[in-house]
Amino acid sequence: MANNTNQATYQHQRRTLFLICLGFFFSIILLYKVLNPVVIITCLGIIAIRYGEVKRTISEHPAWLNNLLSVFIIATIVALLTLYGFRTYLVNAFINLLVGSIALKFLEIRQERDLNIQVIALFFLSSLTFVFSYDWYMLLYMMLCLIIDFAALMSLSACRPLRHLFKYSVKTVLMAVPLAAVLFVVLPRFNPFWQMPNATQHQTGLGDEVGFASIGELLQDHSLAFRAVFDGKIPQERYFKTMVYPQFDPIKQGFLIPKDLWRYENSLTPFARQELNERPDFAGTMGTIYNIYMEPSNRRWIPSLEISTSPNENIFLTPYTVWMDKFPITQPKSFEFKYITEEYFYNRSVPFDRATVKVLLDTGYHSANPQTRQLVKELRQEAGNDDARFAQLILEYFRKNGFTYSLKPLQINLSSQHIYDQFLFVNRNGFCNHYSSAMTYMLRLAGIPAMTEGGYLGGEIVEDGNYVIVRNSDAHSWVSAYIDHHWQRIDPVSVIEPDRINNAFLNMRAPAITEYAQTGVYQNPAVKWFRNLLEAIEFKWNMTVLNYNFDDNSGFITRFFREKTILAVICLLLSMSVMVYLSLRLAKLFSRKKKTDRALVQYLRFISLFKKLGLTKRRYETPEQFSAVAIKVFGDCELTKLFREAGTVLSDHLYAETIGEKEAEKKLKVIFNSFRNAVKKYRGKRKTF
Repeated sequence: MANNTNQATYQHQRRTLFLICLGFFFSIILLYKVLNPVVIITCLGIIAIRYGEVKRTISEHPAWLNNLLSVFIIATIVALLTLYGFRTYLVNAFINLLVGSIALKFLEIRQERDLNIQVIALFFLSSLTFVFSYDWYMLLYMMLCLIIDFAALMSLSACRPLRHLFKYSVKTVLMAVPLAAVLFVVLPRFNPFWQMPNATQHQTGLGDEVGFASIGELLQDHSLAFRAVFDGKIPQERYFKTMVYPQFDPIKQGFLIPKDLWRYENSLTPFARQELNERPDFAGTMGTIYNIYMEPSNRRWIPSLEISTSPNENIFLTPYTVWMDKFPITQPKSFEFKYITEEYFYNRSVPFDRATVKVLLDTGYHSANPQTRQLVKELRQEAGNDDARFAQLILEYFRKNGFTYSLKPLQINLSSQHIYDQFLFVNRNGFCNHYSSAMTYMLRLAGIPAMTEGGYLGGEIVEDGNYVIVRNSDAHSWVSAYIDHHWQRIDPVSVIEPDRINNAFLNMRAPAITEYAQTGVYQNPAVKWFRNLLEAIEFKWNMTVLNYNFDDNSGFITRFFREKTILAVICLLLSMSVMVYLSLRLAKLFSRKKKTDRALVQYLRFISLFKKLGLTKRRYETPEQFSAVAIKVFGDCELTKLFREAGTVLSDHLYAETIGEKEAEKKLKVIFNSFRNAVKKYRGKRKTF
């Protein structure tokens, strides 16, 4: 009996270990963005070792292997901390150490208690990925992991009746629902500290400078930048201003973000607050409410229509009238704005002291770009003191001298001091950066304060949802010039390629753009439909879950339970039932016994009929021994002869293996029919035993 108990316990642990191997494997894949490749390979190796031991394909691992792997994982994490720095890599190091510890514990499982600990650790590990990834499809993947983990939990009690397992699983889920609801309501309202980026993290979107070498690659990146959802009519002309570039670099001959804006950004803290009276007051003015739903960019900059104001106290309007969040945007986030439609000019609060004027008129070395300087001199003489006329003459020069819009402009020697001469008099083709930089440079040469602004233009309108999809390929730059005591937006691309102003980037009719769009898989109808479907699902996910606010009446849970209470309860119960059912099926799948031989099933029918005649087979008796007992009881009659023949067929199949399962089953069925008739005859004689 002791041996049978130990064997049952081993089989019981074996089923759970299979499920833990499966769940641990999927959980590691979920955390691939956080785990170091060395740690991942080590953990997968541990899973392979444990799986081989469970399958008995390899012998049990030696004890020293645990110590060796422990030292290896710790040494790897210490080396990574030294390489990347404690401040930069500390959070990732903790995650790697946690996963490595769980893997080492998995290698040491020996008792029932270890199995319980490992299953609980798997639940935590599967849920951990949602801290680092907020995509809706990752939630579905995480649910798969949780079902496997739940099946492992159920398999710990797989020897118990199904009724007990169902009650236990329902009770477990019901206990978890209140905690999950609290976490859902509370956690999204805080910016997670582990998502604070550092200097080495990748940043997406617009860069810190605008020149001939920037934005070009961004125009070929069709990934989502943000969505703009409007409460009213969508403006036809949509310039989403994101950054300003007033600082001129004489070496690169490009425009940079100003130093004082860097200082302003560095002064922001989680406790910083901007008084609303520091923002322009547009109370009582006509406007359109819109929300910007940003994708993670690891930047603080927030694109907005100019001019816009916001009731959000956690974002700031800088002196250069660009909006900035107090935290780098490391997760999908929404911002509410009001677009002022009555104003056409915006008298920005840039202090016009001597230092500021010097910055906005800086053109670098006086010997650089002599042809451009001569052209500006001629245009200035023609315009006189009329700054607006001078700006118009620059646009006329672009329109009348064969300038073209191109994603792949002719190469310009960026190390030369005369890059504007090359562009204006030789190449005469390029994208928005070329034209905005050149015009800003020419305005400054004429003594007009000007700077380049960067952001996004246009976007794809989705009329069903009354929102605009803006991609990185919609990145754009234009000119902001101080003319007639107001800052005015001037877009030189409007005279080169008017389609760029009113259409999304890929909807332009310009030959260079059309050729690129048609040759790429991006414009394939099936691919485009599928991409739009995924983005629509992701958008609903961001709006209802990631940007959920408990105080907002439009919150997903509040609205859904208030408007459709019965449906909400039914959906909740159904989702719980599906999860429990799938987990139980998976647990039973791994705990299912080996299929019984069909020939043996037929032989057991003979034993059953003998039992009805009063003769019971004992557990330890072999077929030959039981046949001898039957002969002693019934004598050497037709009954015992048929039974002896059946035993010979079973022995030939199971032990001698001279006949197969199907053939043995067929022969036993024929013998059983004769045996059943013999039993009836024997009963007819009413012989007693």
